[in-house]
Amino acid sequence: MFNKIFTIFFPFLIRTVLIKKIGIEYAGLNSLFSSILQVLNLTELGFASAVVYSMYKPIAEDDKDTICALLNFYKRVYFIIGLVILALGTAVMPFLPHLIKGNIPQDINIYVLYSIYLVNTSLSYLLFGYKNSLLNAHQRRDVISNILTITQGLMNICQLLILVTIKNYYLYVLMMPIFTVLNNVMVGIETKRMFPEYSCKGKLDISVKKDIRKKVAGLMISKLAQTSRNSFDSIFISAFLGLAMTAIYSNYMLVFTSLTGIINIITNSMQAGVGNFIQTESKEKNYELLKKLALLYA
Repeated sequence: MFNKIFTIFFPFLIRTVLIKKIGIEYAGLNSLFSSILQVLNLTELGFASAVVYSMYKPIAEDDKDTICALLNFYKRVYFIIGLVILALGTAVMPFLPHLIKGNIPQDINIYVLYSIYLVNTSLSYLLFGYKNSLLNAHQRRDVISNILTITQGLMNICQLLILVTIKNYYLYVLMMPIFTVLNNVMVGIETKRMFPEYSCKGKLDISVKKDIRKKVAGLMISKLAQTSRNSFDSIFISAFLGLAMTAIYSNYMLVFTSLTGIINIITNSMQAGVGNFIQTESKEKNYELLKKLALLYA
């Protein structure tokens, strides 16, 4: 909850300073490039959720060999996803001018700027991204939140100082990949400290891989639905109405996503507990839990 309040307040503050100090079009570029990369994140296809779910049973049974094999598999797949996003993102570059209607800020090279955003997204997969799965599966999202509070807080302070003093948008954006690397390294170190018994080794049984593929196929539909609903809007607004209108729209969306994000804290916090319950209790008890949760959500 502390992390969520923290990450709601600072983006509001930074976005206000960004618009006031260097212009609303820069906020529009931020929204456009973020939306493009959210679409490219479709290559993940819900794979992370499927792997975390597959960890619940071996964790409940203390099957360390399977957990290590899952980590090894997850690491390889995440590395491939990072490279695919890098390749697809590069292929999108020639089309960038067609996604922006009207004027682009004079001092901005959109290809250089977009490249920084692209590298930032790729690094989140290429550098220890798979380590989050262990913390999620063990119901320790608080550790992820604490590290994120530290790294995002430092990043936001640096960005505010840049906007207020030198007003250099390139340097402002460059803070993102720098602190993404710092965040992932800190998560990697903390995961190693908390779970020294796990390492990336071993091979998964074919049956486990088939089960993961089956879950990914189902999650893919949900991922497609979420992306089409939440990510294409800024791209279309930018292409047809311009960067200023994209920024205005994103300002209102920031309010909406901040409120829903607070509700998501409850969902995310209980997810691993529900996963463990599914693996250790009968279908009848699981159905009773489902009905209770459905009532609470309603």
